[in-house]
Amino acid sequence: MNEQASSLPQARSLLYKSFRTAIAGLRFEQNLVQQLFREEIMRESVIYQDIIQKGIQQGKQEGELAVVLRQLTRRLGTIEPEVQERLRSLTTTQLEDLAEA
Repeated sequence: MNEQASSLPQARSLLYKSFRTAIAGLRFEQNLVQQLFREEIMRESVIYQDIIQKGIQQGKQEGELAVVLRQLTRRLGTIEPEVQERLRSLTTTQLEDLAEA
């Protein structure tokens, strides 16, 4: 099955949900409709999921950086800004490895 054919059911589902939201808007107040449907539709959005994944990855990287900086500060004292910048440029995996060293 090609990519277009596999995304067709998703597109139909999203269109149906959007239509449902629009129809509900004719009968109910806008705030209520947004509360009921917005989060459900957004969670199924590929763009929304990508943003969430990037946020999770950024959070992991910031957490690992904080651990490494804390460990280095305990062992060596004040860490020079240049070293901190170099640490910020490391990947999450590199920071994890450094934290375990």
